Amino acid sequence: NLQVVYPNGGEFFFSGENRNIQWRSWNVSQVRIEYSTDAGGTWNLIKAPETSLINGELNSYVWTVPSIASNQYRVRVSEYNYETDIFDISNANFTVSSIDLLTPNAAGLIFDVGSVVSITWQAGPALAGVNIEYTTNDGLNWITIQNGVPPTAGLYNWTVPNTPTNQGRVRVYETGNLSIMDQSDNMFTIRSLTLIQPNGGSIQASRTYQIQWTNIST
Repeated sequence: NLQVVYPNGGEFFFSGENRNIQWRSWNVSQVRIEYSTDAGGTWNLIKAPETSLINGELNSYVWTVPSIASNQYRVRVSEYNYETDIFDISNANFTVSSIDLLTPNAAGLIFDVGSVVSITWQAGPALAGVNIEYTTNDGLNWITIQNGVPPTAGLYNWTVPNTPTNQGRVRVYETGNLSIMDQSDNMFTIRSLTLIQPNGGSIQASRTYQIQWTNIST
């Protein structure tokens, strides 16, 4: 009698944006719309009653996505008077957040000291500013890269400092609110290459010379 069409699992929404909840119904003229942040453990009312077309046509309701961050969101649409008996729920969880770090995220990344790395993210409309930090010890301590970046900028070019490590991560969070945050999914390496020889003076053509350097990443 009821079928949730969207969101139905796997989506990513930003807090504060408007999204269309879509469903189909047969012989149900009024529905209750709810959302859960804990995979269906508890439910929060969005709208009731809401008029529903009864012949399988696509229904839609504009929902302002709440500010609670979770990767266990689901939507439930139920018959208004018998919501425990006639209902449908999103097939799988979807995610709501205010910020999403895009890069650096991949496994096995290696950055040379002095190189420029693009830190990229997406942010919802409600954020006032974004702070960017990095760690060299997998999050035990964090070092400021830049504060107060406009959230919609989505890009900051970071000159990699001389802090060799194989436990690096970057995080971005709302200025003044660390609870709205995302960080690199995987650790990266910062390495320092130093040329030892040749490093000045003169050399002769057609002679063999040894090239030496050091590689520090821990």
